[in-house]
Amino acid sequence: MKRKYLIKTIAFILLSALLFSAPACGENEKPDDAGAGTEAAEEAAPATDPTTPEPTPEPTPRPTRPPPPVFEELVILDCATLDANKLGNKITLTDEDPAPGLASSWYSPGPGDVIFQAVFAPVDVTKGDYMTGAVKAWIWCDDLDGLGTGDTQFELCTKTNDAQENNWNWRDQINEVGWNAVYMPWDDARESDPEPDNSSLTYIRIYSVGRTANFKLGRVSIVPYGEIP
Repeated sequence: MKRKYLIKTIAFILLSALLFSAPACGENEKPDDAGAGTEAAEEAAPATDPTTPEPTPEPTPRPTRPPPPVFEELVILDCATLDANKLGNKITLTDEDPAPGLASSWYSPGPGDVIFQAVFAPVDVTKGDYMTGAVKAWIWCDDLDGLGTGDTQFELCTKTNDAQENNWNWRDQINEVGWNAVYMPWDDARESDPEPDNSSLTYIRIYSVGRTANFKLGRVSIVPYGEIP
C-alpha cells in the first residue's frame, strides 16, 4: 500500500515538473512574416551620408520677352510755329531757352487751369508699331510749387473738343525747374466713351487745375517704348 502511494507521488511530481518547465503555447514563437516589413524598408532605403548636402534643384528659367519694336519718331507737334494754335488760348512763341534740339517752343503764362490746347493736322498712330510706344512731350516749368493740386490731364483727341480722347496723368513727371521729358505709354492711356479714333488725332489739351506756374511746351511725338528711361 505504501509502495503504491509512493509511486503515485513520484509520478505526480515528475508530471508537474514537466508541465511547469514546458513553454506556453505560442510563447517565444514568431509568425513567419514578423519583421518582414521592417526588413524590406531597411533594404529599400538607400544608404545616405549625413555629411553630403542634397543637390540644389535647377531654377526654372523665366520666359524671355521680345524687345519692344523700334521705329522712327513720329512728330505730332514741333511747336516751331503757331500754325497749329488755332484756339486763341494766349500761347506765344519764344526762342528763349527752347527744348533740347529745338529752336523755339510755346509759352503759356500762369495762372490758368488750361495750359496748352491746339488743333493740328490729323495724325494716324495706328500705322506700324506706334501704339507699342509712348507719347513724349518736352514740358518746361518755372515753379514746382505752382504745378497745381487739382485734376490734371494730357489729352490727345479725335474731335476738336473734350471728347473721344486718350488721356494721361503727366504732372507727377515734372520733377525739376526747367525742361522735363514726360513719357506716356499708350498702354497707360485712359480712353473716353465713345472711344477715340486713333487714326485721326487732331486735338491736344494739357491742363492742371490750380496751376500758377509758367509753362513751355516743346516737341510732342511718339517714340519707341525702349526710349523710356
